[in-house]
Amino acid sequence: MKYPLHIYGTALLVLGMLSGCNSSDDSSDDKSLPVEPKGRWVQGDMHVHSTASDGHNLVSSILDIGYSKFGLDFIASTEHSGFKRYEINEGLWRMRVTGLPILNPNPTEELHSHDYAKDQYPDDKVYTSRAADNNKLYQHLVAYREQKLIDDNADKYLLTGMEYTMPYIKEHTTLVLLDDGDVDEINEFHYLYGEGDRFEDDPRKQDMDDLLEAVTFLEDNYADRAFLSFNHPSRKHEVTIEYIRELHNAAPNIIIGMEGAPGHQRNPAARGSYEMEEPIYLDEFSDYQGPAYNGRTYGGFDYMTARIGGVWDALLSEGRRISVFAHSDFHSMIKDFWPGEYSKSNIYLEEENQQGLLQAIKDGKSFVTHGDLISDLYFTAHEAENSNNHAWMGDELKVPAGKNVDVTISMNLPLQNNNGDKPDLAFVDVIAGRVTGPVEPGDPNFTKPFADNVEILTSFEKDDPSWSLEGQTLTLEFVIPEVTEDMYIRLRGSNNPKGTPNFVDEQGNPIIDTQKDNYDPAALAWSDLWFYSNPIFISAN
Repeated sequence: MKYPLHIYGTALLVLGMLSGCNSSDDSSDDKSLPVEPKGRWVQGDMHVHSTASDGHNLVSSILDIGYSKFGLDFIASTEHSGFKRYEINEGLWRMRVTGLPILNPNPTEELHSHDYAKDQYPDDKVYTSRAADNNKLYQHLVAYREQKLIDDNADKYLLTGMEYTMPYIKEHTTLVLLDDGDVDEINEFHYLYGEGDRFEDDPRKQDMDDLLEAVTFLEDNYADRAFLSFNHPSRKHEVTIEYIRELHNAAPNIIIGMEGAPGHQRNPAARGSYEMEEPIYLDEFSDYQGPAYNGRTYGGFDYMTARIGGVWDALLSEGRRISVFAHSDFHSMIKDFWPGEYSKSNIYLEEENQQGLLQAIKDGKSFVTHGDLISDLYFTAHEAENSNNHAWMGDELKVPAGKNVDVTISMNLPLQNNNGDKPDLAFVDVIAGRVTGPVEPGDPNFTKPFADNVEILTSFEKDDPSWSLEGQTLTLEFVIPEVTEDMYIRLRGSNNPKGTPNFVDEQGNPIIDTQKDNYDPAALAWSDLWFYSNPIFISAN
């Protein structure tokens, strides 16, 4: 760390619970949150695949299991875009011809019918056979929504989109576009900007300008109805910070985040299917300890998220609203957990409709968990002595320069997860960084994947006096004194105490998962749990 923040956190004993109950020692004090909740937490998965692309299971069975067995509140259907290398398989074709969904003929193998798709669609992508296939899938999704969600469970949501492979960068994103039962708009986008072999000899779709045109199209036409989030960003070393910056500059209402934790968490080959053996070091930033990029997971999380002062912190230090999500990327039980079984994106929902859910996802009022380590996280900051001036995750708190900021963290500690275990939260770190403004194209630091001025502001460990647990509710408080610089704060925590060999170092950082190769992949996943929150931004005026 090059420049310390010069801000210090002081742990305070908590006297009340989230509900506003007072301690027995001082029953006259109101210790409720600065602002009482008005909505509810919903849990979801925005990255799943069925037999309509390269998954093993019917889309209806995946949805049934996610909603009914594992209690999800929302799921986004994200079959692959394009054809051949974008993994359309015979499922869509047979779905259109027969009008029925299909079963994977060989459930012991992953299904990638690239050659079949190439033969069936040698010079076609959308608006003909491909469009008909896509429309048939959406008819099934809309019917499911109307028959099983709207009628029986008005509080559950099914979003539609696709796993869009970006041209030029050639890596995946989750694209969600509210459809209202009509897929003409996403078909149009796919036709215009989905890359496929049709364009191998075409000068279009070959450079960064084509990708910028695609996200600008979404920004211009669907800024309030769509978003893109980078999937497994470090998996292939294709996504780098300058690409994220350039795309976010072009479409700040569309580019909203990344998978902080990839799917495929029980893949026996490599956790998260992150198999890049060699990390990347950048000579121009060689004074920063450790690699710039790493294609392996750390505690199941992407290096961009897991490294303090890494890519995510660098983006936040510019004031960019970039969230992290955690999804299953479900294809099969060969290497995946079911939607909602292990990975969850927790979104704070205030407006009960699809538009409200999409906006809540984009607003960053969210946190991610593995193995239900925590739930119902209320993370707020307010100006000392003025609780009416407050902010939640995803928000910005503006305070007069020199004022203290009080921070309240309250969460539920679940009694049991889907492995039958009681998750045991061992510590919570508060990570803080300075906000220094955007890095513009042409700046030598535009390719810099590191942030200065990032540190663990304060830490709470189980059984410390400041660890205030009543029932299942853990409440923590601290003060940031005399704030004079713009900053952000975010949270992380694990079930393994600091200094646990091969899992957590002495500072609380996750250790690279390749040091745990002797563990069964499923057992490893359940024994190595983390949560990460999105930030609160604090501005000193």
